[in-house]
Amino acid sequence: METDFLSKWPQYKTEVARIIFERFHLDERRKGTFKETVKFFSQSGITDYPITMIALKGGKCIGTVSIYRNDLPERPEYQPWLTALYVLPDFRGQGVADRLVRDMLNHLSGLGYETIYAKTETQSRYDYYLQKGWKLLETVDVDGRDNYIFRKRND
Repeated sequence: METDFLSKWPQYKTEVARIIFERFHLDERRKGTFKETVKFFSQSGITDYPITMIALKGGKCIGTVSIYRNDLPERPEYQPWLTALYVLPDFRGQGVADRLVRDMLNHLSGLGYETIYAKTETQSRYDYYLQKGWKLLETVDVDGRDNYIFRKRND
């Protein structure tokens, strides 16, 4: 398995957009269309937002993670955000998510980012971030749903 930037593999932009749209936009009731999601990920770069990494195995995109300037409008003071972490079900439990996060954090460290934020609404992702050394910063109610905000120092 290897990780790399989506911007270097444009043939996967529609697939990544589909994963993110189906998993996050529909599940979390976010606004926007699939076409807008494809356009957003088509703009993915290496030093400017969004920054998206993908995990590749055997020519297949098996996971993704992104960095957005802001993933929670209620907290504009927190930047940047690790978000849209997703691994295909058949590849879970194999360290793919850990590798994506580690490689992204290393990249961000090289860009000078000392603190990274993440949020989740689910218990499984809440537990994941705690187990990986992220610190719970606060809980924010957004449309009647608890959003758990985490912070990680990028040492």
